[in-house]
Amino acid sequence: MSGEGDANVFVADNICFGFPGKRSVLDQVTFALKERHFHVLVGPSGAGKSTLLKLCAGLLNAKEGTFLLNGSAADCSQRLMQSVYMPQSDTLLPWRTVLDNVMLTLELQGKQSAEEMQERAMALLDSFGLRDCADAYPDQLSGGMKQRVMFARTMLKNVPLLLLDEPFSALDSLTRKQMQRWLLDVWQRDRRTVLMVTHDIDEALLLADTVLVLPSEPGETVQALEVTFARPRSFELIYEPAFVERKRLLEHMLLGGDNL
Repeated sequence: MSGEGDANVFVADNICFGFPGKRSVLDQVTFALKERHFHVLVGPSGAGKSTLLKLCAGLLNAKEGTFLLNGSAADCSQRLMQSVYMPQSDTLLPWRTVLDNVMLTLELQGKQSAEEMQERAMALLDSFGLRDCADAYPDQLSGGMKQRVMFARTMLKNVPLLLLDEPFSALDSLTRKQMQRWLLDVWQRDRRTVLMVTHDIDEALLLADTVLVLPSEPGETVQALEVTFARPRSFELIYEPAFVERKRLLEHMLLGGDNL
């Protein structure tokens, strides 16, 4: 991708973070997110990927460093207002229907009537293929359907930055592949700036325009691997020789091989 959407919408500059009484989790982390690009964050277990995502979302405050949104410094409250965070755990409220769970985003904003909120939520459920389960409760849904509902609730917040923390980690292999295909289609229509955490290398390369590799040791440089496969993408891409070669390079970066 080039041209439109190449401006940096979000920058993390020399971010440091550590929990009290423990060694630093993140030290001098720097990276940039391009507008309307899909970024995926990978790294070894314990490297601080989920912590970094929460810092970007404004849920945690960095010990040192600066976050920039559209070129201006953004504190926790500003990041909370201009981003939306989707955790890996199921956070649907079991006593609310699918429609009511999705509407919760609009209710918390408190700017629309009940009729307007329902209309917007139903339109999104329709585009996500969820209209027929609008009156169902979470315990009546499959794992994949629950994830779609959580995505719908997340996407209803109209902000420029979407932060996803391993959204498919709890799904079985087949459902995960189905959800990857579905997300490719959803993002192709929405084109919001995304930062997503995953442990799945195939998933990273299939979805991303840029893969950010968080180092295993604090203080080392975040590496970026550009993924230039044409969009829209098909799941068949993972069998192409160019994909296999990119996968080899990414594995080499993650396993501590020579820098690219």
